[in-house]
Amino acid sequence: MARLLIAGKLVVDDVLECDDPLLPGSNQRARARRIEGGGQAWHTSRAAAKAGAQVSVTGWCGDDADTDRLRADLASWGIDDHLAPLADAPRSTVLVHAGDRTIVSYGGGGHLTIDALDHGAALDDVALLHIDGFALDAVSGDALVALAHEAARQGIPITLEPPRPTKCASCATWLAALPPLHAILGRPDEIEVVSGYLTATPSITVAHDQDRPIVSREGSAEITTPVPIVEIASLGAGDRFAGGWLASRLHGTDLATAAAAGIAAAGSPLS
Repeated sequence: MARLLIAGKLVVDDVLECDDPLLPGSNQRARARRIEGGGQAWHTSRAAAKAGAQVSVTGWCGDDADTDRLRADLASWGIDDHLAPLADAPRSTVLVHAGDRTIVSYGGGGHLTIDALDHGAALDDVALLHIDGFALDAVSGDALVALAHEAARQGIPITLEPPRPTKCASCATWLAALPPLHAILGRPDEIEVVSGYLTATPSITVAHDQDRPIVSREGSAEITTPVPIVEIASLGAGDRFAGGWLASRLHGTDLATAAAAGIAAAGSPLS
């Protein structure tokens, strides 16, 4: 079966579950603590694998015990791992209360050279390349752009989850260097801002934002998909939506069916 390749970074999330609201100046003891994976290399890949896709991940990760455990978990899901380790792991402390979360990121230094990624192995049997826009930075932007151009040379469609609007300016060099994209998936404000940095208009945009209807556009066609009232994951819901959407499209579905698959993935537990 043709594969989905997700390119980005594997983040180590230190998740603290809180009983009380996350208020400035407050002081409380966490109810529970756990180490989880973060980023699209984690949430999107697992959601896509659960939806029935053959999945690979590439890009970079840390070189530490927590990252090793996360990579072993990816392998247990049947996800093919082409991540390149760097010494300084990307990490986040995540405070969660009643579905709301506050994320503080740190670490993640170094530089992923273009030669650090084995394009031949990573792109083998790949039918769709998905790029995490948050990884288009000074650490891995050069390597991921080079991967995207090799994928384009091979005729592999490329999709992008954009970085948050305030990060786009710092990602501008790498966003402008991407080859033409097949699709962008993200919040409406993210799609609007990131589109100004691309050199070509994507064929498809898929705008999703919590319980608001999903708006999929391809050329002059627009499809609106209502979002039912469902409980979604407090962490990675947007990334999981992308995983369901990408897996569905990999199986040849139309945009409406893919949107429904994305909604299902966003609300589906991945334990």
